[in-house]
Amino acid sequence: MLTVTMGMSLICGMLGLAVDLGWDYFERQCAQTAADSAAQAGVAAAIASGTLSCGATVVCQAATACPTSIASPTTTTVQAACAYGEANGFGTDSKSSLSITSGTGTPAPAPGMTTAYYITATVTRTLPSLFSMALGRSSTVVAAQSSAAVATQVAPNCIYVLDPTGAAALNVNNGASVTVGCSIAVNSSSATSVSATGGASINSSGISTVGGYTVNNGGSLSPLPQTGKVAQADPLGSLPSPTVPTSCDYTNYDATGMCGQGGGSTTLYPGTYCGGITIANGTNATISPGNYIVNGGNFHIAGGSTVTGSGVTFFMTGTNSSYGSVTFDNGSNITFSAPTSGTYQGILFDQDRTITSTTAATFAGGSTMKLSGTLYFPTTALSYSNGTNQAVSASAIVARDISFAGGANIKYDSTGQTTGLVTNSAVLVQ
Repeated sequence: MLTVTMGMSLICGMLGLAVDLGWDYFERQCAQTAADSAAQAGVAAAIASGTLSCGATVVCQAATACPTSIASPTTTTVQAACAYGEANGFGTDSKSSLSITSGTGTPAPAPGMTTAYYITATVTRTLPSLFSMALGRSSTVVAAQSSAAVATQVAPNCIYVLDPTGAAALNVNNGASVTVGCSIAVNSSSATSVSATGGASINSSGISTVGGYTVNNGGSLSPLPQTGKVAQADPLGSLPSPTVPTSCDYTNYDATGMCGQGGGSTTLYPGTYCGGITIANGTNATISPGNYIVNGGNFHIAGGSTVTGSGVTFFMTGTNSSYGSVTFDNGSNITFSAPTSGTYQGILFDQDRTITSTTAATFAGGSTMKLSGTLYFPTTALSYSNGTNQAVSASAIVARDISFAGGANIKYDSTGQTTGLVTNSAVLVQ
């Protein structure tokens, strides 16, 4: 009886310890879930805010305890993190705690990614012991910590040709010499999806195509395209189109400067331009920052004019019959840059996806044309010609078909901030 009694005491003690440890493990898993969800929620809120700079919405702080209740809806990244941690049962009573640390500069979570903002959530809970209290174990503390970050991944391509079947979807001819500081993706399955003729050449970091390529009459492609590749998704396919007002701010806008003959100065302001925009030869025009909706008609900049605009986005829309696209004449002096933040960060030209017009966008501004941002014409063709030189300004092109008939030098945006060709996602980093 003495042996059985001592054995049962030991067995019951071990069972009690096992039960308590099992409960501790369960609570530890709950704590980790709470920390993970809090960190990811805060980072997701930062991405949704449209900015990753520390401020009133994207909060950067040392470790700070969350209040025991959070009002809904939340308005800051830290509030979002606290709300999700508390929804998982931590930080709402005296037995548990929830604190948030946030800021910038965590290690990259994976090759090819950088992080712009992070949140670390730390949770604890004090648990009373049950069976193992008889062994002197009155309570235990479970804790967990998780860090999430905004992972920024920049695509290696700065030219996307979206035509799924067209021959010469990417075409270089007429002696054009094109230098591209990035890779080119061509979605066409045609046996001649990429074409270089007439002494023309493309030098790039690489060309991938679903179909094949053709080189003749002195043309060259360096390196030669990799064929049989998988089609690339439209990198801006989720970009929302702006709402087009039913009324017009300007109709058939003609910026001709002095006496209707050019040679003067004028300033354009954001708004809806119905029937297009024309900037005549010799006119000096300043484009004020903001969004410009060109509803029908052509955006035409004549040769000899000087046009500058910083922080601008042009949305080209209309009906298939009224749509006029973009025409920049050779010899025009054009300097445009896209917005550096917000929904249309990096988007210089945005073409309505519902347009199926055969009218191509023509950028022939010459060596003085500097376009910083992305030219987005997903359902229509785009032409570069006559010495366009963009070596000093990062840019990208996303279009159904692209042709080069003159020199071009396109600089790669390695940060994705100038062209907007960057993907931000919330990832756990520890």
